[in-house]
Amino acid sequence: MKILIIGGTGTISTAVVRLLSEQGHEVSVINRGTRNAVLPDGVADLLAALRTAQDDFNAANDTATAALTAKGESAYALKKPLLAAINEKLVPYVTAMSAIQPEYADFAAKADVEISKANASVGKKAKE
Repeated sequence: MKILIIGGTGTISTAVVRLLSEQGHEVSVINRGTRNAVLPDGVADLLAALRTAQDDFNAANDTATAALTAKGESAYALKKPLLAAINEKLVPYVTAMSAIQPEYADFAAKADVEISKANASVGKKAKE
């Protein structure tokens, strides 16, 4: 059975995670990352996956910006690959974070509006 544990790093929840894992369940843990708990082998740490997605986005953004800037490309030329990186890396990250941390929900909604506007402007330029 797939089981998601919210928290999973405290005294009681660590024991629950270990017990469920030992019983053969597919256990995932999602938490704020404020404790350095050691999870049993096979237990997915979703916070680490989210941080990896954020790091991947930052790396893709830095690479695209550096490459295009080195070529002397215009600001508009930078916009399309940057939006692609945002759509592929940042949007899934913010969406996931808004599901686990309510304070991200407002940011996610505002970011969605701005990303939609930017995507629409790139779409219009491509048609011209």
